[in-house]
This record gives sequence, C-alpha cells and structure tokens, in this order.
Amino acid sequence: MKMNKKLGAALALSMVVGATTTVPAMAETTNNLEKTTKDTTKSATDLRNEANAAKKEYEEAAAASKTADQELAAAQKNVETATDKLNKAEGELDAAKTAVTEATQSKNKTKSTRDSKEEIANQKELERNHAQDAVEDFNLEEETQKLIKENQEEYDKAVAKVNREQTYLNNANSNLTEIKGLIKARDDAETAHNDKMAEVDKFMSDHDMANVYDYDHLSNEDFDTYFQLSLEEYDLDDAYKEAAKKVNDFIEEKGNLEEIESTVKVLEKQLKEAEDARDDIALNKAKAKLEYLKRKFLYAKEAEENANDELETAQKAYETASHALEDAIDTENSKDNKVESLTKALDKANTQLNTAKKEADAAKANVEAKKAAYEKAEHNAVVAEKVEEALRLAEENRKAEEAKKAEEAKKAEEAKPDKVTLKKVKSKKRKTVKVTWKKAKAAKKYQVAYRYRRKKSAKKWTKWVYKVVKGTSYTNKKLRSRRTYQFKVRGLNGKIKGAFSKKKKVRVK
Repeated sequence: MKMNKKLGAALALSMVVGATTTVPAMAETTNNLEKTTKDTTKSATDLRNEANAAKKEYEEAAAASKTADQELAAAQKNVETATDKLNKAEGELDAAKTAVTEATQSKNKTKSTRDSKEEIANQKELERNHAQDAVEDFNLEEETQKLIKENQEEYDKAVAKVNREQTYLNNANSNLTEIKGLIKARDDAETAHNDKMAEVDKFMSDHDMANVYDYDHLSNEDFDTYFQLSLEEYDLDDAYKEAAKKVNDFIEEKGNLEEIESTVKVLEKQLKEAEDARDDIALNKAKAKLEYLKRKFLYAKEAEENANDELETAQKAYETASHALEDAIDTENSKDNKVESLTKALDKANTQLNTAKKEADAAKANVEAKKAAYEKAEHNAVVAEKVEEALRLAEENRKAEEAKKAEEAKKAEEAKPDKVTLKKVKSKKRKTVKVTWKKAKAAKKYQVAYRYRRKKSAKKWTKWVYKVVKGTSYTNKKLRSRRTYQFKVRGLNGKIKGAFSKKKKVRVK
C-alpha cells in the first residue's frame, strides 16, 4: 500500500516517540510541524541549544524551590514534632501525678492483703499437722481385722463362695485341656490319613490305574507295594474315625470347645467378682479409708503450700508497691521539668517556620517563570527535530519492509513439508481402500506409497508403489481382495520431500 510522504513521516514519528494518537491526527500534527519549521529562521540545532539553556535555568530554579520546600517541610515537621513532644510530655506529667495517687493506694492495699494471707497460712499449717497425724496413726491390718469381726458371718459366706467358684473353674479348665487334646489327636489322624491317600493316588497315577480295582497289569512287586499302601490307608482311616468319635462323644457329654471356653470365661469372671465381694467387706474398705486420709493430708499440704506461696507473693507485692511509690514521685518531678523545656523549643520552631514559608513562596514564583520559558523553547526544538527524524525513519521502514517480504517469499519456496499424520486407512468396498490424512505445513502435493503381502502367511512385502496426489485423501479401487496392505504418506514442496508418516495396515475386502 502506497502513502504520501507526509503520512509516512507521521507513521515513522509515532514509532520513534511511542505516540498513541491516530494516523489522521498524526498526519495533521506533521503538517503543523512543517509549517512551524518553515515559519522560523533558526535551525533545529539552534532551537535545541536555546531549549537546553532554558531547561538548565528551569532545573536550577526547580532545585532551589525544592530545597526551599524541603526546608519549609522540615520547619513544619519541627513544629509538629515540638508540639507532639510537648503534648506528650504534658500527658506524661498528668499520668505521673495519677501514678503517685494510685501507687499510694496500692501500697496501702497490698499491706492489708499481706496481713490477711499471713493469718490464712498459719491456719493451713495447723490443718496439715492434724491430717499428717491421722495418716501416721492409721494401721491397715488392725482396721481390716476390726471390719472382719464386725461382719464375720458375711465374710465367711464370701470366702465359701470364692472356694466354690475356684472349684468350678478348675473343673472347666480340666475339660478344656481334655477336649483340646482330643481335637489335636483327631486333626493329626486326619492329616496322616490324607497324606497316605495322596500317596496312594500318586501310585495309581504313576502306574496308569483307572480305579482301585485296576491292578491286573501290575507286576508282583508293584502289586505288593500297592496292597501295603492300601492296608496302611485303611488303618489310618480307622484311626481317624476312632479319634473323631472320641471328640463327638466328649461334645455330647460335656459340650464343644467354644462352649467350654465360654464357660471358663464366665467362671473366671464370677471368681473375680466373688473375690472382689470378699475384699469389699473389710480389706477394700480399710484401704479406702487409708487412701481418704492420705488424700486429705495431701490436700492439706497443698493448701498450706499454696497459702505460703500467696503470702510470699503478697509480701513481694507490698515491697514492689512501696518502691513504685518512690519511683512515681521521682518521675513526676522529672516530667514537670521536661514540659517547661519543650515549651521554649516550640516557640523557637514557630519562628523558624514563618521564615521558611516566605523563602519557599519566592522560590516557587521563580520556578513558574523559568518553566514557562523552558516549555516554549522545548516545544520549538522538538517540532524541528521530530519532523526531520520522522521523514528519515519512514524511508528506512519502507526499505526494511520490502526486504522482509522478499526474504519470506524465498523461505516459503525452500520450506520442507512437515511430517504427515495419517487419520484413517479403511476398506469398505471390494478391492477398494481409502486413505485420509491431516494437511501438512508447506506441502503443496502428497506422495502416497503402498505395498502388500502376496499370501496371508508370507513374511515379506512387495515393493512400494508411489502415487502423487493433491488434497488430503486418496482412493484406490484396483487392489487385490483379501490381501493385507501397508500405506504411508509424505508431503511434497516442488522437489523438496517431507518425512513419511507412520505406516498403517488394512485388509482389503
């Protein structure tokens, strides 16, 4: 697309300065710039020198104004700081006076608390001594015998019940041991019988015996072996049946293993309950009484220790309150002197602030005047420089664009096609196969290759047959029926050939 010289200059100018205006607006700006340049007799260099000089004067004035503003800000900060310090000091003085009053009250209060805690500590020491004497005087054996005498009849009954439960449990454990022995003997007999049956089966299999009576073809030696194995198997079977009968007879008389185990657990529980009931009559009550006295002593000892700790804390609090009152009085005197000193410092800071305000206002007025002069000079210099730069860059951009297009056209002619990706290889009709693939980049035509096995059981293929086609599909209607074919495809760009796709097989109908 061609453009006039002024419009090209506007586009180049937007690239140089990073402008975001539209092309028509930029073109209008270029016209104004050229008009402005023609209306002046000074060169762009002269205008730039004048702008630099004006800029220097503006920067110096701005720096001086900035310094004045910094000094003004510092003076304002000094006033604010002095005010904050004075307010803070006055607040601290009021707080110090309040602290003296509170410290006096705290000292009186802590003294009263200390006296009260001392009385409590003495009382807790007396209670602890009484509890300790009760524990040391207690005799567990005497107390137990005393309780037994008081409940002799009940205690004798409990002992008798323990003895009965122990007898029942001993009988149940004896039954449990006996049935476990019978079950083990039965299981061992069954295992021995099964092993011998497996030995007989192996002998029959090794000697081609169809059944237990198929022994006419055996030699005398083999027959004797087979006969001996059979006798042993019959004996073991009888032994197993006898062991099983003993287990069953025992179960009918006294119950099975699970029932006996359950009975043992019940009797163990009942024996424990009987023993606990016996001990509850005397021993446990005596122990409980001793534990109660021990706990009472420990509680009394802990209460005494807590009371002593509280007394010690109260004494320290009283001493702390006394020192705090002395410190509060010293602090009040110090804060009073500080307020007087900070009042003088605030008066001095206000005087310095008024002087800094006058100097800052004068510096700002000078900056405004220098800024206006610099902006005018900078505008004139920028106008002249941008017009010259825009025209130069427009020409360079045109040449670069032409070179880029030529290079892209050359690369397109020399590009190697991408590797083809096969989509489908199908045979839906007799002697016909249709191959489809995805379009490959840089491919103008495609080369289809195929081959087949002459017989179904053959390992080797025929030589490849090649066909060049356009588009992304190929159909061959003259293939051999009931033969397995392989297909592959690659892209062509003139004489430049791409890589073949992966091979796909299909059996032709």
